Amino acid sequence: MATKAHSMRNIVDYDYTLPLADSPELAAALEGAEPHTLLMVYVHLTHDEELLDRFKAHIRHPFAAPGHQWPAEAYAELREKLRKVLTTPGAAKEGSPPRALMQKMMSIGVGEEVADEFVPMMIEQGGFERTPDRTKVPGRAPVPAGFKVLIIGGGLTGLL
Repeated sequence: MATKAHSMRNIVDYDYTLPLADSPELAAALEGAEPHTLLMVYVHLTHDEELLDRFKAHIRHPFAAPGHQWPAEAYAELREKLRKVLTTPGAAKEGSPPRALMQKMMSIGVGEEVADEFVPMMIEQGGFERTPDRTKVPGRAPVPAGFKVLIIGGGLTGLL
């Protein structure tokens, strides 16, 4: 199967620094994006808990309501709000939302409560906070020479 040479351009060569250019490519990306994802990106960039609360009524657990569609006017409003944040200098807040808002976003995003015990792992796994390299933790014993380990079915979350 042949691929176009420019197909990776947006991933490799694109400058993702905000603000973005208000372009036909951005409009097309927002038009084709999944609304749950757009909502979480918008709330992450703006810390707008009010919009999260208002739009949570449109989020269903994926197994409880397969094929659920957002009302067209809500989806259009969300796309326009996110476009403005992405293209307006200074519209996005600096830094990640407070941890309580991150947990609320997680819970609404998956359609059920995300317990406190999972929040640090999800924040680390999502790359929102970096933890120190565990091999550099003071007092940690060095790995013995020749040490080998085999993990089957742990997944990334199981390894954190």
